[in-house]
Amino acid sequence: MRGKPRLTFLVSLLFWAVFLRASDRFPLCFQLDWHLNAQFAGLLLAQQQGWYREAGLDVTFLPIGQEANAINRVVAGTNWMGCAESSVLVSARAAGAPIRAIGTMLQTGPLALICLKSSGNTNLRDLIGKKIGIRTEGLGAFDVILRHDGWRRDQFDIVNKDQTVQQLLDGSCDAIQGYLIDEAVELETKGIPIQTIPYYEHGYNSYSQVYFTSETMLTTHRRELRKFMEVSRRGWQAALLGPDEAAQVVVNTFAPDLEPVYQRRSLVSLARLATLETGFEGMGHMSPKTWARILQTIHDSGVIQQRLAVSDIADFSVLGSASCRRLKKLPSKDFRESGGLYPEITVSAELENMPLPRFVEMVVAVSPEGIPATTMLLRASTSRSLDNRIISEVTRQWRWPKGAWRQFRVQVPITIDRP
Repeated sequence: MRGKPRLTFLVSLLFWAVFLRASDRFPLCFQLDWHLNAQFAGLLLAQQQGWYREAGLDVTFLPIGQEANAINRVVAGTNWMGCAESSVLVSARAAGAPIRAIGTMLQTGPLALICLKSSGNTNLRDLIGKKIGIRTEGLGAFDVILRHDGWRRDQFDIVNKDQTVQQLLDGSCDAIQGYLIDEAVELETKGIPIQTIPYYEHGYNSYSQVYFTSETMLTTHRRELRKFMEVSRRGWQAALLGPDEAAQVVVNTFAPDLEPVYQRRSLVSLARLATLETGFEGMGHMSPKTWARILQTIHDSGVIQQRLAVSDIADFSVLGSASCRRLKKLPSKDFRESGGLYPEITVSAELENMPLPRFVEMVVAVSPEGIPATTMLLRASTSRSLDNRIISEVTRQWRWPKGAWRQFRVQVPITIDRP
């Protein structure tokens, strides 16, 4: 009986130690700009794995409500940050909101024109004189790509698009404006072959799901922000390497009403957008040059009248010294498993005059069916066209034997296709 008071004391001491440790964690509210789904899989996976808690952060993710304004909430709150489109942040900053972007989940926007594969429409020229479904608020972005490619809006038959893809399916539109991670995924999930015309390939400069916070937060809690960004990148890298598992986490833990297959496809589509500028190891980073182009595009569109400097909207110091997750556990050799198909990747002769690397290094997550579900450049090359070609060809041509999920660090040899 003499040991019981001591045991009680130790249990009490342990309770208070746990309580004090939990209370030492920095409380952080993160305002999402959409509902909980695979668009935020990296953050949700890091939350579910407890990685924020391990870093001393107590993070709460808040989905956006119908009446909520992400900018106002972050500015008015204590220890708040959030995400929003680059154009939304620029407009708010021009209106006087004391905010700064500190990183980005997607290194380009997912906006695109979507056509049925059977239509044969592959570019803007093919759509001249045809019906394109675009909601009124999306016309500004459409005008940007028209100016870039030298077309006018009156050369197309614009139809006010509703919230669904039905106008494309019933033939009342030849193309619709939508998102590569939403409407395009919906059609692919239904087994409908599509052709997309991504806006980022036609001069539409944007960042999407941009991390931002108030100037006060940036000044007083830079250390905690850096921790959050480092953990978030770890979450995103894990999510893109294991899209099946990440999609299950999103559905099982955060959004049980969602369809796992749809969420996985959305996450796979998102991989290219998240790694476009810096490759897999630089996820989360922003470029001053891209921000300068974004500001120029928004100003030329007449959305804002004043000219903002890059330093007015973006702060690059939070991620500037953040370390990337190394991929030492991913094999770089012998990835060609017996029984698979790994043809050489060739690039067209017109690219011969540009400096071509001997090989491009990629991260490939292979599904149990042997299909390269996620393909991401470790480091992007100097040519976006070359990057897109290589990723497209690996996804289209390479096949591994069926088995479990596998991840590889792959060196893809590059050859020139001469006539």
